[in-house]
Amino acid sequence: MSYATQADLVISAGGADRFLQLVDFNNDGAIDADVVARALSDADALIDEHLRLRTTQADLDWLRANPTQSVKRIAAEEAIYAIRKWRELAAITETEHKHHEERIALLGQIQVGKLRLADAPSPRQAAWIDADDEDDGSQNGVTRNGLKGMW
Repeated sequence: MSYATQADLVISAGGADRFLQLVDFNNDGAIDADVVARALSDADALIDEHLRLRTTQADLDWLRANPTQSVKRIAAEEAIYAIRKWRELAAITETEHKHHEERIALLGQIQVGKLRLADAPSPRQAAWIDADDEDDGSQNGVTRNGLKGMW
């Protein structure tokens, strides 16, 4: 599952006609599904690359199944940006490149913890085990008694 859908890409492209112009690589008047799939995959990889340091794989899977509006927008706009670069229909304008850099900076701020996606799950916390707990074999966690003799 991808963060964005083809419908999100149509909106980011500026409508159905512009979207078709971008993704019809063989000029047969039809959407090239492999181009759309590759663009979405590349956008997903870019987002995952930035979010992976802040979230677990389970949270990334949850976010893909329930993408926030911000993540949908970033994924769709990055996918369209990539298609425009591949297609070379028109040169990437300075404004488009600036918006791309802003999206990358936003993902970077999420990556270092300066920003958090509002609707995303909180990063999972490691379970705290009281230092006075005795290791009776019922816990799988690390305890002081369990580490005796390790150093």
